[in-house]
Amino acid sequence: MSALVRRRLVVLLVILALVFPARPARADEIKNEVIVAVVAIVVVTAAITTAIVLSIRHHPSISGCVTGGPDGMQMVNEGDQTSFLLTGDTVGVKAGERVKLQGKKNGRDATGSRHFFVEKIKKDYGVCRVTP
Repeated sequence: MSALVRRRLVVLLVILALVFPARPARADEIKNEVIVAVVAIVVVTAAITTAIVLSIRHHPSISGCVTGGPDGMQMVNEGDQTSFLLTGDTVGVKAGERVKLQGKKNGRDATGSRHFFVEKIKKDYGVCRVTP
């Protein structure tokens, strides 16, 4: 090492010693630092878990042929053969089409009909096939 580099290193160490004076470690400071570290780990873990859960959360969907009725559009879910009245964003939903809809299954109304609140059309399979 050259003398210039050694001199610069010594000056840097002296400056660091003056800026960050040595102080004795105290047990209560260490305890506080451990508590802060544990809290930080818990908060980060909770944030990551929440992000994962929200990103993979599964919205209910139903699929089947849409029919028109006196109360509006209806669909019988192919999965469990439950009949739903369609509400919500039904702009692109047409009677006679087989579609998969994403939304929320709502409870029964006063007449006993189940409702499905449409949030979006996941897939349009085209015209329903009529079996003779």
